[in-house]
Order: sequence, then structure tokens, then C-alpha cells
Amino acid sequence: MRHPNCCAYLAANLNSRRMWSLAWLIAAPLALTLCASSAMANPTFVNCDAGQSLNSAISKLDKQVPNLVLVQGTCTNYVEIAGFENLTIRANPSATVVQPNTIPTKLFLMSLRIDASRSVTIDGLEFSSTSSSPPAVGAAAGSTDVRLRNLSIVGGAAGIFVFERSQVSIANINVRNAGWASVGISDGSDLHVEDACLRISRVPPGTPESM
Repeated sequence: MRHPNCCAYLAANLNSRRMWSLAWLIAAPLALTLCASSAMANPTFVNCDAGQSLNSAISKLDKQVPNLVLVQGTCTNYVEIAGFENLTIRANPSATVVQPNTIPTKLFLMSLRIDASRSVTIDGLEFSSTSSSPPAVGAAAGSTDVRLRNLSIVGGAAGIFVFERSQVSIANINVRNAGWASVGISDGSDLHVEDACLRISRVPPGTPESM
């Protein structure tokens, strides 16, 4: 025998589930927003002029939460960003990454290389190296939503190199004195360009697509 209030019970139960679903839909984005706000409110500060290492500071971060790194001074080291989700590195107020004189021990290392990461922003930094050095800034291993903003790049075999099906956008970028190309793109990668000054280099035959 069906309970006389069965329909009312079912309706109340369904309404309760709908309310929980609605609450979750509202709470989840709010939690993500609060998490991102927390990262912006509690950034990691790096002062290379005081002997701190940008690469060391990055290696200690939780890769799966939003991070903001504010860097200043002259940083003479190779910087590796691998497997990050939502990372911003910003000059505070100015910072220069200088390629070390030591020969890289890893194959195809760059002054700053981004691998297998998503939503990474590099903002306001300067890069300095010789035109015979490895590329200054690179994105590889399927990195997506990489945003290079307000960068000044001097030297490097390429100023910026995007490869291994990565996706990068650049805006307000100045590249000069690169070895074979201001920007190189290969392996089915995508590059979106806005407001950039790229000093065109003479490109040897057989090199990847470049500009």
C-alpha cells in the first residue's frame, strides 16, 4: 500500500536534491574565486639581488593551485616551469633573467621554459643573453593558455620558441638581436600576436616556421 504522503515526500526529496545541486553550482566557482584571490593576496616574493633564486622559489610551489610570484632584481639562472596550473610571474617593479655562463645540463634548456602547464602568465620581465645562446623563452609539451605580456627580450637563438603542440599568446613584446628568429613556431603549435615589435632575423633554410 502506498503511503498517503508518498508524492509529497518524493517532491520534497527532489526539491532538496535540487537545492543541494544549486548550492554546489554556486559554491564551487566561489571556492575557486576565493582560492585565486588568496593567491593574489598572499604572493610569493623573490628578490634576486638579495641572493634569492626564482627557479628555487617556483620549485617549492603547489602546482595545482593558483600562484602569484612577484620578482625583482637580476636573476642569473635557468627557470623551469613544469606541470603548473594557473601561475603568474610578474616583475615587481622590474626584473631581468640573465642566462648563466654555465652550459645547460638538460637538453634544450632555455632562460625560461614552460612545459605541460596551463594558464601561465609571464608579465613585465626582461631577458638578456647572447644571440648564440638557447632561446630566451619557450613553451613546450602541450602547454596551453600561456600568456607572455610586456616582455623585453635581447638575444637567444630565438627570442620566443613555441613547440610540441603548445598554445601561446604574446602582447606588448619587444624582441631584438635574436640569433635566427625573433619568434619560432613548430610541431603544430599556435601563436596569437598582439602589439609586438619583432626585429626580423635572417633565417637559415630548413628551420621551423619563424618571424
